Amino acid sequence: AFSANAEVAKQLKIPTGEKSIEIIRLRLADEKPIAYETRYLSYKTCPQLLEEDLENQSIHSLLIDKYNIPLVRACYTVEARVLSQNEAAHLQAEPGSAGFAIERVTYTLNDKPVTWYRTVYRGDVYRFSAEF
Repeated sequence: AFSANAEVAKQLKIPTGEKSIEIIRLRLADEKPIAYETRYLSYKTCPQLLEEDLENQSIHSLLIDKYNIPLVRACYTVEARVLSQNEAAHLQAEPGSAGFAIERVTYTLNDKPVTWYRTVYRGDVYRFSAEF
Protein backbone atom coordinates (compact mmCIF):
# COMPACT_ATOMS: atom_id res chain seq x y z
CA ALA A 1 0.00 0.00 0.00
CA PHE A 2 1.11 3.59 -0.61
CA SER A 3 -0.19 7.14 -0.21
CA ALA A 4 -2.08 8.32 -3.28
CA ASN A 5 -0.29 11.04 -5.21
CA ALA A 6 -2.25 13.85 -6.88
CA GLU A 7 -2.75 11.95 -10.15
CA VAL A 8 -4.01 8.76 -8.47
CA ALA A 9 -6.23 10.79 -6.14
CA LYS A 10 -7.75 12.68 -9.07
CA GLN A 11 -8.53 9.51 -11.05
CA LEU A 12 -10.01 7.64 -8.07
CA LYS A 13 -11.71 10.75 -6.63
CA ILE A 14 -10.04 10.30 -3.23
CA PRO A 15 -7.99 12.70 -1.09
CA THR A 16 -4.30 13.04 -1.92
CA GLY A 17 -2.35 10.95 0.55
CA GLU A 18 -5.14 8.43 1.15
CA LYS A 19 -3.91 4.85 1.59
CA SER A 20 -4.06 3.14 -1.80
CA ILE A 21 -3.09 -0.09 -3.54
CA GLU A 22 -0.73 -0.20 -6.53
CA ILE A 23 -0.52 -3.44 -8.50
CA ILE A 24 2.12 -3.77 -11.22
CA ARG A 25 2.05 -6.74 -13.58
CA LEU A 26 3.99 -7.81 -16.64
CA ARG A 27 1.85 -9.67 -19.18
CA LEU A 28 3.48 -12.41 -21.23
CA ALA A 29 2.56 -14.18 -24.47
CA ASP A 30 4.65 -17.17 -25.50
CA GLU A 31 6.86 -16.29 -22.52
CA LYS A 32 7.70 -12.87 -24.00
CA PRO A 33 6.57 -9.59 -22.41
CA ILE A 34 3.83 -7.81 -24.33
CA ALA A 35 2.27 -5.50 -21.73
CA TYR A 36 3.36 -3.63 -18.63
CA GLU A 37 0.38 -2.65 -16.50
CA THR A 38 -0.25 -0.68 -13.34
CA ARG A 39 -3.56 -0.64 -11.51
CA TYR A 40 -4.57 1.60 -8.61
CA LEU A 41 -7.38 1.22 -6.08
CA SER A 42 -8.28 2.98 -2.87
CA TYR A 43 -7.23 0.71 0.01
CA LYS A 44 -10.71 1.23 1.55
CA THR A 45 -12.34 -0.32 -1.53
CA CYS A 46 -10.93 -3.80 -1.00
CA PRO A 47 -8.01 -4.22 1.45
CA GLN A 48 -8.37 -8.03 1.20
CA LEU A 49 -7.12 -7.84 -2.40
CA LEU A 50 -3.55 -7.65 -1.07
CA GLU A 51 -3.94 -11.20 0.31
CA GLU A 52 -4.88 -12.69 -3.08
CA ASP A 53 -2.67 -14.46 -5.63
CA LEU A 54 -2.76 -11.64 -8.15
CA GLU A 55 -0.32 -13.30 -10.54
CA ASN A 56 -2.80 -16.02 -11.40
CA GLN A 57 -6.21 -14.44 -10.85
CA SER A 58 -8.23 -11.79 -12.62
CA ILE A 59 -8.49 -8.69 -10.44
CA HIS A 60 -11.69 -7.76 -12.27
CA SER A 61 -13.27 -11.15 -11.45
CA LEU A 62 -12.14 -11.00 -7.82
CA LEU A 63 -13.75 -7.59 -7.35
CA ILE A 64 -17.04 -8.69 -8.90
CA ASP A 65 -17.38 -12.32 -7.86
CA LYS A 66 -15.55 -12.59 -4.53
CA TYR A 67 -15.92 -9.11 -3.09
CA ASN A 68 -19.32 -8.25 -4.63
CA ILE A 69 -18.26 -4.90 -6.06
CA PRO A 70 -20.36 -4.31 -9.18
CA LEU A 71 -18.34 -2.80 -12.01
CA VAL A 72 -20.91 -0.98 -14.12
CA ARG A 73 -18.98 1.10 -16.64
CA ALA A 74 -15.47 1.95 -17.83
CA CYS A 75 -13.91 4.90 -19.63
CA TYR A 76 -10.95 4.11 -21.91
CA THR A 77 -8.27 6.25 -23.48
CA VAL A 78 -6.05 4.62 -26.12
CA GLU A 79 -3.10 6.28 -27.77
CA ALA A 80 -0.25 5.21 -29.99
CA ARG A 81 3.08 6.55 -28.75
CA VAL A 82 6.73 5.64 -28.36
CA LEU A 83 7.86 3.56 -25.40
CA SER A 84 9.79 5.29 -22.65
CA GLN A 85 13.14 3.89 -21.61
CA ASN A 86 11.57 2.30 -18.49
CA GLU A 87 8.65 0.78 -20.42
CA ALA A 88 10.96 -0.54 -23.13
CA ALA A 89 13.21 -2.16 -20.51
CA HIS A 90 10.25 -4.02 -18.97
CA LEU A 91 8.95 -5.06 -22.39
CA GLN A 92 12.38 -6.05 -23.76
CA ALA A 93 11.96 -3.59 -26.63
CA GLU A 94 14.03 -0.73 -27.99
CA PRO A 95 13.41 2.64 -26.28
CA GLY A 96 11.54 4.88 -28.68
CA SER A 97 9.86 1.97 -30.47
CA ALA A 98 6.12 2.00 -31.07
CA GLY A 99 3.67 1.17 -28.32
CA PHE A 100 0.02 1.46 -27.36
CA ALA A 101 -0.86 3.18 -24.08
CA ILE A 102 -4.26 2.40 -22.58
CA GLU A 103 -5.84 4.02 -19.55
CA ARG A 104 -9.11 2.88 -18.03
CA VAL A 105 -11.14 4.08 -15.08
CA THR A 106 -13.71 1.50 -13.97
CA TYR A 107 -16.71 2.62 -11.94
CA THR A 108 -19.13 0.99 -9.54
CA LEU A 109 -22.57 2.21 -8.48
CA ASN A 110 -23.13 5.95 -7.87
CA ASP A 111 -20.39 6.74 -10.41
CA LYS A 112 -17.65 5.91 -7.89
CA PRO A 113 -14.26 5.03 -9.44
CA VAL A 114 -12.97 1.63 -8.30
CA THR A 115 -9.80 1.18 -10.33
CA TRP A 116 -7.51 3.26 -12.48
CA TYR A 117 -5.62 1.05 -14.89
CA ARG A 118 -2.67 2.06 -17.06
CA THR A 119 -0.92 -0.28 -19.44
CA VAL A 120 1.50 -0.06 -22.29
CA TYR A 121 1.72 -2.69 -25.02
CA ARG A 122 4.54 -3.40 -27.43
CA GLY A 123 3.44 -1.95 -30.76
CA ASP A 124 5.04 -4.74 -32.75
CA VAL A 125 2.98 -7.52 -31.13
CA TYR A 126 -0.31 -5.87 -30.18
CA ARG A 127 -3.27 -4.86 -32.31
CA PHE A 128 -6.26 -2.92 -31.03
CA SER A 129 -9.73 -3.38 -32.47
CA ALA A 130 -13.13 -2.37 -31.14
CA GLU A 131 -16.73 -3.00 -32.05
CA PHE A 132 -19.66 -0.97 -30.75
